Amino acid sequence: MNNEIIKQSLVESFEVLKDSWETKCDAIVNCIVETEGYDGNLALDMWCYILQNNSDAIAHLPLHSVIRRFGEKYANWTTKEDYCKIILEHILIHANIETFVSLAFEKNMCGFDKYDNNSVNFQLALTASILLMDSPQIVTIMIRSLSHNKEFTDNQIGKLLTESQYYVEAVRKHISDFDIDYKVTDAVKEALINSNNLLQEKESRAECIIAILSM
Repeated sequence: MNNEIIKQSLVESFEVLKDSWETKCDAIVNCIVETEGYDGNLALDMWCYILQNNSDAIAHLPLHSVIRRFGEKYANWTTKEDYCKIILEHILIHANIETFVSLAFEKNMCGFDKYDNNSVNFQLALTASILLMDSPQIVTIMIRSLSHNKEFTDNQIGKLLTESQYYVEAVRKHISDFDIDYKVTDAVKEALINSNNLLQEKESRAECIIAILSM
């Protein structure tokens, strides 16, 4: 079957279903993930539309459900490094990533203590993957968005960065499985430290500094 025909069919189906998240979420999730195989930028645009227009959906489902489906399709999220690999290679490589990160972390990330049903935590994997991108600008957007997220306290942001460190370490230990030598660069660390003043609590700022300098 012609790839352009498949892509066009997916686009047309998304247009029909995009405003029916509550009743058609599974189909929408599959549409986004399948579209990524043909046009990653288009898939991310679809996802951003869902994140923008469903931020009041139950908890974090518009964000988590798509990441989970990527995991099921490509690795079944068996390990920390597998999940980071999926996020780095199928989500964070596409255009419009600034919009995605802003929507994901400000409007669609639930409080860190509220959700961790799987052996691999999608919030930690996503955070670690962004830290590994070598993009100070994206990291700054991530921290600023978290600081505006009403579901997150300063303490939870500190915990998120601290525990994301273990996902970063998992990637570093299995770097031969990746096409790129991912690491948290000095530029990213500097951006994190500069963004630390967005946190109001002194203890949380100290926790973040230790996490940053430990990566």
